[in-house]
Amino acid sequence: MSVVSEAQVDWIDAELTAFGRSRTGPVQVARDRPWALVAHMPTAEGRVWFKANRPDFAYEAAALGLLGSVRPDSVLVPIAVDAESGWFLSDDVGQTGSEVGVSVLDVAALYADVQRASSQLTEALLAVGVPDRRPGCMLAIFDAVVNHPKAGEAADRCMTLRTAMVESCALLDDGQAVIVNSDVKPEHVFVGPPMRLYDWGDAVISHPLASLASLARLAEPSDEEAAALLEPWDIELGSARARAGMALGALIGADVWTRDMPGVFDRHPGALGRAVARLADTLQQSESQ
Repeated sequence: MSVVSEAQVDWIDAELTAFGRSRTGPVQVARDRPWALVAHMPTAEGRVWFKANRPDFAYEAAALGLLGSVRPDSVLVPIAVDAESGWFLSDDVGQTGSEVGVSVLDVAALYADVQRASSQLTEALLAVGVPDRRPGCMLAIFDAVVNHPKAGEAADRCMTLRTAMVESCALLDDGQAVIVNSDVKPEHVFVGPPMRLYDWGDAVISHPLASLASLARLAEPSDEEAAALLEPWDIELGSARARAGMALGALIGADVWTRDMPGVFDRHPGALGRAVARLADTLQQSESQ
């Protein structure tokens, strides 16, 4: 997807008209990635964004609508959705957290609140295609990831640590299931007010503690800050369950790179290898404690 197609422009115009708006300028591509195309256009009421996900990520449009039904002031709710194609339109609601220096702790607290609310949506989110990555099915995912031809040099080390992955999955196989976003960061928050999370393209359904891996990559927090990051999940720093959540989250982060994204390894040749190396390091740390 290097340009917005004629069919997409027609859909954009029809949806804007239905919403009582019209374009005042061309649809311009902002980003074209193997997983999605993002474009924007001017209207008399302000800029509007369009996102077209690849098929393996098409669920994001419907997932945003579901999350918005329980936390409308905490997530970016689309103004129009084509769930089958994975297209949606959303308003431009201002600056992002990375532009104004939003605290990682504030992002974590907002995200934890959305996660807790999503527990009532688990079956609905699965029904619209959000991938099932609950602990009980993750050993098959682990084997697929480490045996992927682009898994890199750390794949063999991961396989020697498979027992640690088995133990992590067993420890968290307690029935808890919420939406997990492996790419939560200040850059993916509109500051508002109210502050809203956006970009749920790689979200999955899993154990809430799987989020710890992505949050830990946001910074190198002090013990006090790290404890604050864990507080919304009622978990102690360094506990066995926290380590298990880190391992599960690292595996989810690696698995994203194995989805169908034409040309992804041409543009991001070492991405899966780096993710598998992070998984190996996480499992090594878990096994040694």
